[in-house]
Amino acid sequence: MSLIQKALAPSDATVTDSALVGEDSREIDILIDGKFGHFQMKVAVEAKDEKRKMDLVKFESIIGKYFSEGGIKVNKVVVVTRAGFYNPVKERAKLLGIDLMTLQEAKTTNWHRFSNASLSFKVQPHICGLDFTPPISRLDSQRLWNEATMLCPHGQNHGSAMKRAAGEVFGRWFPKNLDMFNNAVQQIQNEHDGAGHIHITMPHNGWSVVFHGKKHQITSMTARLHIVSASADINSTEYELCSEDGTTKRFQKIQATAGGKKLTFLLPETPHVPEKIILNIEDAISEAKKDRDRRRKTLARHQKNSKNNS
Repeated sequence: MSLIQKALAPSDATVTDSALVGEDSREIDILIDGKFGHFQMKVAVEAKDEKRKMDLVKFESIIGKYFSEGGIKVNKVVVVTRAGFYNPVKERAKLLGIDLMTLQEAKTTNWHRFSNASLSFKVQPHICGLDFTPPISRLDSQRLWNEATMLCPHGQNHGSAMKRAAGEVFGRWFPKNLDMFNNAVQQIQNEHDGAGHIHITMPHNGWSVVFHGKKHQITSMTARLHIVSASADINSTEYELCSEDGTTKRFQKIQATAGGKKLTFLLPETPHVPEKIILNIEDAISEAKKDRDRRRKTLARHQKNSKNNS
């Protein structure tokens, strides 16, 4: 308790031991509550002083306490034990975003990091493209995917290529390969800024794609599944608008870059009032691309100057 309170003292956060919350007075071992920027944040710390590592049975009781329907609502959950955790607990905690620490790690951790406001940006997995084997040359791919019909070896019409792909991917592939999908999403989150693609190949020996009266024999169809599951720190700035009659109105500008997109929110001072919340989403230009563009412009300028001087 004292080490957490000492670590958070500069940020004026309140640290409460054995905090009672809710109408039924449910207890949190340690509750960290403070305003960071424009956001009120709550971090729940569950401290277990036991000689053995925490197993999944005990960990599930903590999950139920915070993640079940009617559970305690906080922004972050941290579990601290003296002996550590078994691997199944670590895997479960990673999926739920729960931080695990030994007592020694808690003594040296930077508790300020839990107060950073962040934004989660997720897009439902969707098919953004199709490829056929052998390839079907077509400039207007969108029309091919949505207007071409799929014929099985028995000559039955199975609808458009996109409809067929959606049925195969979401109706058959997903239920059988959920672990593979979750691993792919985790890899995208770690290596691709939270946005990427999964390629799912489906055998279609003897099938045909019919487009504008022409039949194309195929052996397989590959769906490109677009995945966005990203999180990013929020940058918040408060503005004040002054009208001619002297009245003022405050609003917040919140920005974050996640999943290859730059998200900008304009929020009224009181979000519960039915005023418009403005959201703008645009492609984020990476620093690497900016650097390439700068070098390209510099090279072009040098070439132009050399040509003029010759």
